[in-house]
Amino acid sequence: IMKKIYPILMLIAGFFLSGCSEYQMKTYETNGRINFTATNEYGQETDRVEDLVYEKNFGTMPPARLYDTMVIEVKVQGNITDYPRKVAFKVEPENSGIEVVCPEEYYVPADAYKAAFKVLVKRVELLDTVLEAQLTFDYAHSDFQAGTDERQQYALTCYDVITIDLVNMSMVYWNYFYKRYLGTWSNVKARFIIQTLGVTDFLAWRPYIQSDAVVLKKALEEYKADSANPPLYDETQLPEKVWISFD
Repeated sequence: IMKKIYPILMLIAGFFLSGCSEYQMKTYETNGRINFTATNEYGQETDRVEDLVYEKNFGTMPPARLYDTMVIEVKVQGNITDYPRKVAFKVEPENSGIEVVCPEEYYVPADAYKAAFKVLVKRVELLDTVLEAQLTFDYAHSDFQAGTDERQQYALTCYDVITIDLVNMSMVYWNYFYKRYLGTWSNVKARFIIQTLGVTDFLAWRPYIQSDAVVLKKALEEYKADSANPPLYDETQLPEKVWISFD
């Protein structure tokens, strides 16, 4: 009798164990968790908080470029699945002044525990102001739950700032080679040069200074003639409101 009962008990036990295992697997997969990760300067994967950062100065980017591309890397915590899972992002706080555009829907592929996505960071509108925000997961539109607390946000720092160092220039060099054609240095003037000519490396620009000075003077005259344009005051002359010039 025992010989007959033993296989039956094994079959029943196997059934329950199999069912329990399958249920736990499905639950784990359904409640998959996700974290941000990154690649450091040495090409190594890292999830340190200090590496989960994005910083961009749009001031030194050609004015025709309205967006910068940011690569986001994510890593699944737990089992992989045989089907793709959706992941979405959002910026907090919403009124930070930093706008991230997702041009498509993103999915962690089937049988994968890592993925990288490209999002677009819009050029900030406020000048000479540092804006800060956090890129986080939008779990309301994702197929994941939150993973480790410290890996749930990407620090965003964006600004549009111009300084003499950022455009590869020094005051000594400017005064010696450029002043005779473009007048005294000012950050506001440098921004106008970048927006008009698309020049961001002022040192490499030297061979074209004389001819471009004529272009800049004409462009500034046209700019001033349009009353809809905000004034471009030389910050080195404040509190007096003196327009920049190329004299």
